[in-house]
Amino acid sequence: MLIGNLKDRQLPQLLYQLHSNNAVGTLMITLNEIRKAILFDNGQIISAYSNVREDSLGEVLLRSGTITVEEYLDTQVQV
Repeated sequence: MLIGNLKDRQLPQLLYQLHSNNAVGTLMITLNEIRKAILFDNGQIISAYSNVREDSLGEVLLRSGTITVEEYLDTQVQV
């Protein structure tokens, strides 16, 4: 288990170390109420999670211009 502060090590360096060591598990990154996770299997990133809405795939695609506002709204769950 690694516990530390990203002030002490840059994220790319940490990701490289986890890849090189064939890590299996979850890297949790937190800042106040923000929670992000990167899941590893045999050093490969297999999934990621964020509780920040702006990090959702739809939001990223919309901001990058890959999808239109109409396409984005079509994907939203109607409650």
